[in-house]
Amino acid sequence: MLPVSYPVLANQLVCSTRDQHPQTYFVKSGQVRYFLKHFKDLHGVYLIPSDLRSTVNATTPLREANSSSGQVRRGDQDLGAGDSE
Repeated sequence: MLPVSYPVLANQLVCSTRDQHPQTYFVKSGQVRYFLKHFKDLHGVYLIPSDLRSTVNATTPLREANSSSGQVRRGDQDLGAGDSE
């Protein structure tokens, strides 16, 4: 059996798109709107926990939502628990 992760603030799959690829998710993005309002030029590299495929799957909708909300994504970096700082 493969390990599974469960995010604390889970993204909500829109059920009608469950069998489609790509699927549609409802993502809580209030923190991004707050930072864009107060700091305007929000940009950077997105860090992706890559130890488990399930954490990558849980992170991807959030990353895409942040990008579509106005955050400028300069790149992605996969990080694992065994990676050095």
